[in-house]
Amino acid sequence: MVASRRSWTAVIALCVAAPVAAQDRALAVRSVDIRVTDTGFAPAEIVVTKGERVRLVFTREGEHACSKALLMRDFLVWDPLPLHEAFVVTITPQQVGAFSFTCSPNEIRGVLKVED
Repeated sequence: MVASRRSWTAVIALCVAAPVAAQDRALAVRSVDIRVTDTGFAPAEIVVTKGERVRLVFTREGEHACSKALLMRDFLVWDPLPLHEAFVVTITPQQVGAFSFTCSPNEIRGVLKVED
């Protein structure tokens, strides 16, 4: 039995499409907007999956001294937060657990929960 050219084209397309689709999923980024107010982070709890690429977009809305800097020790982040401007942290957590994010003197807190 001889396969037609159309059949072979379909087989080749399937073989090429599968790795590309897996690569697209690996490059996908979920974005989470986080408001930083004088009373805390909103949302204060974010749940992600281990290995998921996540873009955390922090926007400081308050004048409180604590809200002027972001500290995420487990991800080596310690940066100033500009007022009314987005500050982006992109991470891909590789460990399951609860990881805190705080202002630099720890007066307001949030948690990034990483699940399997």
